[in-house]
Parts: sequence; C-alpha cells; structure tokens
Amino acid sequence: MPFLDPFNWSIQDVRSWLTWQITQFGLPLFPLDYFQMDGMTLCTLNEADFKQRALYCGDVLYAQLEIWKTGILLMSKFKALHLLILYISLSLSLCLSFFHFCTLFFYFS
Repeated sequence: MPFLDPFNWSIQDVRSWLTWQITQFGLPLFPLDYFQMDGMTLCTLNEADFKQRALYCGDVLYAQLEIWKTGILLMSKFKALHLLILYISLSLSLCLSFFHFCTLFFYFS
C-alpha cells in the first residue's frame, strides 16, 4: 500500500512510476536521473518543473501525478467516512441494545 501514496515513494518508486508512465502512454524517453528524488520532493514539483526535466512529456507526467494524488486523497477521505459510518452504526447498535435491555428489565421487574 505505501506504493499507492506518491508522498511516501522512495527514489526507486519514483523511478518505477516514471518508467511505467513512459510505457503506459508511449512517452518519449528522457533522462530519469532528472527525477532522482523521493516522492515527497516529486509531489512538490510544479508543471514547469516537470516540463524542464522532461521537455516533451512533462505536462503528461505532471497531469498523471496530479490524478494519482487526487485518487489517494479521495481514498483517504472515503476511508475516514467509512470509519465514521462504522462508528455511528456501532453506537446506534449499542444504544438499541441498551434500550432493549432496559425495556426487558422494567417489564420483568
């Protein structure tokens, strides 16, 4: 799962992602050494930085990374929402159980 989050990529993960992008989209080759950085640093680059490092495909790489980052953000928000719903569901279940217990207790008292 760490590979999914570009902010946590190692230098090798960045290199692997770039290689995959070149293959996936048929991008022109460029010196991968221009991106010799970890994911946190990569994520701070703007579009101009990408274009400077990969002249003919920097815009595509930048756009793909932005899509990747947005996807991770949405996944984390979905996970947080899922946990909130689970918490509410468990809380309601406990309240209903307590209500039933009280009803039975007073009924048989």
